[in-house]
Amino acid sequence: MPLNIKSAETFAWPVVLQDNPLTEDKNDRMVTLLKNNATKTVTNLATDIARERTEYREETLTNTASLIEQKMVEFLLSGESYSSEFFHYEPSIQGVFNSKGEPVDPAKVKFSINVAPIGELRKILANQIKLNVVKTQTLGGAAISRVLNLYTGEENIAGRTDLVAVEGTKIKSVGPNGEDKGGEVSLVSELEVKTVIEKLGDNTPTRITFMIPEDLAEGQYRVQIETYYAGSDLLKNVRVITSEAITIG
Repeated sequence: MPLNIKSAETFAWPVVLQDNPLTEDKNDRMVTLLKNNATKTVTNLATDIARERTEYREETLTNTASLIEQKMVEFLLSGESYSSEFFHYEPSIQGVFNSKGEPVDPAKVKFSINVAPIGELRKILANQIKLNVVKTQTLGGAAISRVLNLYTGEENIAGRTDLVAVEGTKIKSVGPNGEDKGGEVSLVSELEVKTVIEKLGDNTPTRITFMIPEDLAEGQYRVQIETYYAGSDLLKNVRVITSEAITIG
């Protein structure tokens, strides 16, 4: 059955546009597909088809699709390939093997199924898809979401010697060579006076904890993190992440 798609119809995929932290080229951007809905299942398919084609019962469609999928899985688990009208499924093995075909390290052998579009669907993907940028993220998604006082539970308010948690994304303090806590976490006053935090508690990509210095003057500050952390890689240049203003008093 051919796809009921007009040849001139274009499909827009919603994406998030991000800076690439691993290059200095400002035109080198990354896109991530934005998924607003839960993953669809056979039940969703059967419900939509039964609504559009009243001659089919939802329960019958669900049972039939389940039987077909189970038989397809049997083929694949037996090492056979399977092709539908629009997809090709291929068993795959990854690993290192000796001359007799035995895995050098059985723990590192990976069995998987590769899926690729074929036929008319492949042509549509090549010619009828466009990107719809719905959101732009800077700093590769790195950001401080809140500063929490672990003693009082308040946000953006802390006293001297209070323990605070800085929470966010990709905020781990890492130095230029990947050394843990090799970056710099500081409190910066309204007059741009920086007080470096000497000791950190938690230091993870989503959470950093430390104690407010006892001798810090009262006033408005922002938390500033200087780090080379970028997930599994290191940045070429230091990244500076700052929080909203917090009150120390």
